[in-house]
Amino acid sequence: MIEAPQAGGPGIPGRPPSRLGKQVAERALDRAARQPAWGRRGNREKELFALRAQHVRTLFRVLETVAAGA
Repeated sequence: MIEAPQAGGPGIPGRPPSRLGKQVAERALDRAARQPAWGRRGNREKELFALRAQHVRTLFRVLETVAAGA
């Protein structure tokens, strides 16, 4: 008869998780916490898009004034 593994998580059944596994998990959480906030990156991308689109807005203003004068 085969017994079901006892509590202990992944790894060897019946043994507590290794200390190394805990250290790896803690380092992963630390690295994730150090990542830059997505909100700041999104705002910067919006600013860069607005700067690139500025000449297009100017072009449309000129076309509107020409069309209004004709």
